[in-house]
Amino acid sequence: YALSALLFYAISPEKGASSLELTRMLFCGGVFFAATQTLGSLDVIKPTAWTWAVSAALLAVYSLLQLNGGIGPLAVPFLERPMATFGNPIFLSAYLSASACATAGLAWASEDNERKIAGGITLLCIVAMLTTLTRASIVGLGAAAIAAALFDLKGKRRLLVIIPLILGTFAFVLFF
Repeated sequence: YALSALLFYAISPEKGASSLELTRMLFCGGVFFAATQTLGSLDVIKPTAWTWAVSAALLAVYSLLQLNGGIGPLAVPFLERPMATFGNPIFLSAYLSASACATAGLAWASEDNERKIAGGITLLCIVAMLTTLTRASIVGLGAAAIAAALFDLKGKRRLLVIIPLILGTFAFVLFF
C-alpha cells in the first residue's frame, strides 16, 4: 500500500496534489504497522473491538434516525442519505463497512450472548450502510466476505458461502 503511494507520487505530474495523498497513505500504512505490532501482543484486543462495536452501533442508530428526522421528541437532522457526523454519506458508509467487518469478526470469536450482540451490531451496521446508497461499500463488504470465507472456512462450507457471494457480486455489478 505504501509502496503504491510512493509509485503514484513518483509518476504524478502534479506533485503538489499527490503529496497530500502520499502523506495520507503513508500515515495509514504507519498506523496499520503500529497496530499490528501492538494489538497482537496486548490483552486489549477484545475490549478495543467492543469499544469499536458499541461506537459503530450508536453511529448506525444515529444515521438511521436521520432518515426520519428523529423519533418522538428526539429530533435529528432529516437527510435522504444519512451521513451521521461524517459530513458525507460515502465516508459514513466506509466506516460502517469496516465496522461490519470488525463486529462480524467479534461475533465469530465470541460465544453465546456476546455473539448475538455482536451479530446484531453487524446487522445494524449493514442496514445503516445500505441506507447511504453507496455502491462501493457494498462491493467492498462483499469482497471482504469472500476473503474471510477463503481464509476461515474449509470444504463444503467454503463453497456454500463463496458461490452465493460471487453470484451476488456479479448480479450487483450488472444491476448497477
